[in-house]
Amino acid sequence: MRASCVGLALVVGAVVAAAVREDPPKNCQALGSITNCTALDHNAYCGTSAEPAANFNDGTGCSCDFGYKYDKTTKTCTGTPPPGGSYCGTTWADASTCRHSQCETEDDCSKGMNCFAHIPCRF
Repeated sequence: MRASCVGLALVVGAVVAAAVREDPPKNCQALGSITNCTALDHNAYCGTSAEPAANFNDGTGCSCDFGYKYDKTTKTCTGTPPPGGSYCGTTWADASTCRHSQCETEDDCSKGMNCFAHIPCRF
């Protein structure tokens, strides 16, 4: 009886181990995915763009940054970003005055302000 319990435990362990060894999901937006969008293209990020032409069509869940489009032939993001830098502001209109500091992330801005990207300064 004891030998059969040990044998059963080994079989169950092998089944569980086989299930764990499945390939991780390709879609970067899925839990457990190891897809690195910026490794595929330095102008890409993990997420779905509001601009359909920017979304990768390869199942990775990646999209091109603002101003870029996904090229199916070269499998890269092509185009140029719009002019302007990233500025802090309480709203996009406030940031477009460029009176506040430039930023790369929200942490660069004062409390109550956000970091807005690709701001064309309006003086």
